[in-house]
Amino acid sequence: MGGVYRGSIMVAILILLALSTLGAGSVAASCEEPTDISTCDGNLDSYGDVLGAIYIIARETVRYAGITSLAVGGMLYLGTSKSSKYAKNGIWLMVGGSALTILYFGYATFFQLIQIIAEGGDVNFDE
Repeated sequence: MGGVYRGSIMVAILILLALSTLGAGSVAASCEEPTDISTCDGNLDSYGDVLGAIYIIARETVRYAGITSLAVGGMLYLGTSKSSKYAKNGIWLMVGGSALTILYFGYATFFQLIQIIAEGGDVNFDE
């Protein structure tokens, strides 16, 4: 019994890792003179780069985790008898995957709301 769960989890992790590498790009700065950093094209604002990378990683993680949970949950639910515990786990995986997918599509709005709350500013809806 435990082998099926571990196998399903491993397959889900491998799919997530494989899908997450599709959007990876080069992050190296392009410099004309290797000893002079003022000739580099890359953004040298380290905090902005780190926070931007964390935002992108979190967004893509929510995206692929939601899609993977939907797929694995659907396979578990449709591949077992409807009264088994695997089917119940499949339903909960599909519910969680649906929530993550909805969060992904509302991600910018969600983080804009968090930013407004964190800054304590007023919202002007007239603009």
